[in-house]
Amino acid sequence: MVHGWHVTASLAALILVHVVPAMALLSPSLCTRLYGIAADAPLFVVVRHRAAFFVAVVGACGWALVADEVLALKYAAAQTGLSMVTFLVLYVRHGAPTALRTVAIADVVALVPLAVVVIAAFS
Repeated sequence: MVHGWHVTASLAALILVHVVPAMALLSPSLCTRLYGIAADAPLFVVVRHRAAFFVAVVGACGWALVADEVLALKYAAAQTGLSMVTFLVLYVRHGAPTALRTVAIADVVALVPLAVVVIAAFS
């Protein structure tokens, strides 16, 4: 076994954090509820496209969870880390918009399981 229970639990936590925003790809009303963007707004397309990226994050973490391979774990760590860290950097650089505070809090909390996965993947 490549990873222990702590990595398994961390991957599951990362999946849980990203599965709801990933579902926004198939549920436009979920985009509106999560991000406060009306379906007729030009940015709505970008937000739904962002949901497609979350589908990839969930898939990568799911692959790492079931494959139990170092390569899968590295891919999940890199893709999930890229998603979370870039969002948090952009969030802070843009003045920490109140409308995105819940998303930022979820990502900050999820940095703990991400760190577990990164350490397991690259040590």
